[in-house]
Amino acid sequence: MKQFQKLTAGQKEAYDRKARELSGILPSTLYFESVYAWSHTCRPFFREIDNYYCILLEDESCMERYYYMPLGTYEQKSFQIVIDKLMAGECKTPGQLRFRDVGEAQLPFFQKLTGYEVNTEDNRGDADYIFTAKEFRNTLESQEFRYNRNYFLRRQASRCRPIDSADGKNIRTLLKEAYCRYHICSDCSNGCLIRSIDLFLEQQKTMDWEGLEVYAEGILAAYVVCVPWKDTLMVLFKKTLRGYRGLDEYLHMEMLDRFQKDMAYINYTEDMGLYGLRKYKEKWGAYQLNHRYRVTVRTREEKK
Repeated sequence: MKQFQKLTAGQKEAYDRKARELSGILPSTLYFESVYAWSHTCRPFFREIDNYYCILLEDESCMERYYYMPLGTYEQKSFQIVIDKLMAGECKTPGQLRFRDVGEAQLPFFQKLTGYEVNTEDNRGDADYIFTAKEFRNTLESQEFRYNRNYFLRRQASRCRPIDSADGKNIRTLLKEAYCRYHICSDCSNGCLIRSIDLFLEQQKTMDWEGLEVYAEGILAAYVVCVPWKDTLMVLFKKTLRGYRGLDEYLHMEMLDRFQKDMAYINYTEDMGLYGLRKYKEKWGAYQLNHRYRVTVRTREEKK
């Protein structure tokens, strides 16, 4: 642990440089913006080993300590060396390393490690929903969704504008009304959403995010925060007030019109195994699931 350093906003450039070397779809949890937003409860540390950027997390919400998959260009020989070094000097449980959110493209490198037993867990609730931008827009242009959107525009004196870091108070008010009043704090198993938003807004100039707010009759009724990455737009935060028919459809269309640009895909993150959230995400059109794996690496001696 002594060789790992606290991951701060100043590490974004180095982090992103190594993340861009990864093959396949980047899991939403490994976007630097996501790691930083939840750093108040899931404390991240980093260490560069050879040509890999290793992330260690101390998760207060579940009292666990684990790694994200190393960032970099995967090659079996060099990856074996990194795992050997982590196993030799960094694992809290002797002979065991635990990784979360391993991508589909990187999983085979774990499975081909020599000298270890590798166990893999695939939880559907961890998988990101990936839509093509075209399919997402087609859904929004369908008769039902278009009618709802127009209904909102006819009935509400609305305006849509970019989020500014000074909007924290309005966003906190919306969160308390749209989410906190219907939940208890223990429902936020990953940490306080309000604290995450505050932390995120503090670093607006550092992070690569784009956000929108929708006001209805002068009241902040919805917001969305997206992070562009290569050809994908990841939806990091989103909340809407209840009782506004068509608000969701309007917000999503504005998001596409303003932020899609050259983005071919929409990453709508995971459903956490929640039935209601799953049905909500599924309604936006045809999708594919980008699975994120939990991997445990044990020495063969420890396994026996």
